[in-house]
Amino acid sequence: MYSRFPLRDAAAPTVGDGMSLRATVQVDENRRFVMYAVHTISPTSSTYTTRWRTQLTELRHEARTATLPVIMAGDFNATRDHRPFRQLVDAGVRDAHDVVGGGWEPTWSATAVIVPPVLRIDHVLASPAFAVTGFSVGREDGSDHLPILADLAMR
Repeated sequence: MYSRFPLRDAAAPTVGDGMSLRATVQVDENRRFVMYAVHTISPTSSTYTTRWRTQLTELRHEARTATLPVIMAGDFNATRDHRPFRQLVDAGVRDAHDVVGGGWEPTWSATAVIVPPVLRIDHVLASPAFAVTGFSVGREDGSDHLPILADLAMR
């Protein structure tokens, strides 16, 4: 997690049996928000799917009960077609891609040899306290995910 603003209360909480990163970003004397670096487990087996659902449920709880504005960004291993992800978005955060009216912009798998990226499983979710002024998907940079860039302005 990098920030040009000071990070406070940095922590590595357990979210659904997996480590996560969270920090409060101090924009100025009066404005703060909580940033979550998200990487949920891939729901590739029944055991992993149970953990993945738990992780998204816990993130939904964090979004719903937050006392500060929230940004959650990273690999959610979920598309809008997954009910647990839709429930997270319904908890009071907005997907930056959707806010700007982004079209089909897949982020995974960037390294597949035969098939180009076909799924958008990487997201930037932000509280309504943020205006989304831009969103783009970058080029392959060595990861199996394409990078995403979201421009947010705190209101």
